[in-house]
Amino acid sequence: MNLFLFGAGASFGSGQVDPCPPPLGSDLYSALKRIYPITWGSFDSNLQSKFNTNFENGMAELIETNSHAIPPLMQQMAIFFSRFGLTNNNDNLYKNLFRNLKSKNLLKNTIISTLNYECLCEFAASLEGITVEYFGKAENDNAKIWKIHGSCNFKLQGGADVTRSVSFGHRASFGGNIEFVNPVDVSTIYRSNTALYPSMCLYAKDKPLAIAPDVIKNFQNEWSEKVRIAEKIFVIGVRPIVDDKHIWQPIAASTGTLYFVGDKPEYENWISANRPNKTNEYLEKYWIGSESSIYARL
Repeated sequence: MNLFLFGAGASFGSGQVDPCPPPLGSDLYSALKRIYPITWGSFDSNLQSKFNTNFENGMAELIETNSHAIPPLMQQMAIFFSRFGLTNNNDNLYKNLFRNLKSKNLLKNTIISTLNYECLCEFAASLEGITVEYFGKAENDNAKIWKIHGSCNFKLQGGADVTRSVSFGHRASFGGNIEFVNPVDVSTIYRSNTALYPSMCLYAKDKPLAIAPDVIKNFQNEWSEKVRIAEKIFVIGVRPIVDDKHIWQPIAASTGTLYFVGDKPEYENWISANRPNKTNEYLEKYWIGSESSIYARL
């Protein structure tokens, strides 16, 4: 089985995206502040500095000092990520990948996983005439897309009674199933009278999750098993951060071949500490330069 893991670096460097490529984590706060100056841009200078330096540190501070502000901020973040899309006119690496997998009859034996909240993978698959199957497991020709940190279009089923008159902090948990809505409807849903936001992990250490946490955590556990049995693992645009144990421990434990696209020194440091006696291959710093190498190894 082939397993792909995409991060922010992959989407940022994937090519043409409407209206523009999604930002890297280091640029996310400045983008949110520009679009939402009254909310994301209203923090004091100390908190803004923390967000600018490291988004996770800023979110950790917000969780500690004003977690009741997080739900409306996460609604705006969801709307922000829902606006990124693809068309037939876009020259994009996600589209190329699905086209290649389809032409080689590899879709049935491939899992596409992503840490990103936007829906570029889904748009790319659909534009190539491939049905999207979230967290798909069957050996079929669908695009089996695993969004293990949630997504801007993962809506809690029900939840209609949680109106904007309800205030809650990050420790509140809303259980239940999720439904997958069209990304174009995200803005309408979360500008309405609901206080809830999509099932998206907070962009902070340990990736806290308040909306349908059991559903996503169960999929995270299943994903780690998929990683452990994968024959080939392609990691593209994801930094090897040791604290993200739910991602990197399964990759370290896997006996499959690891192919990595990203920062070489970070890769080498992580490999030497976590996979020294396994088969690993560094491809390139950027996805655009490694595309042909990836296809040759499928």
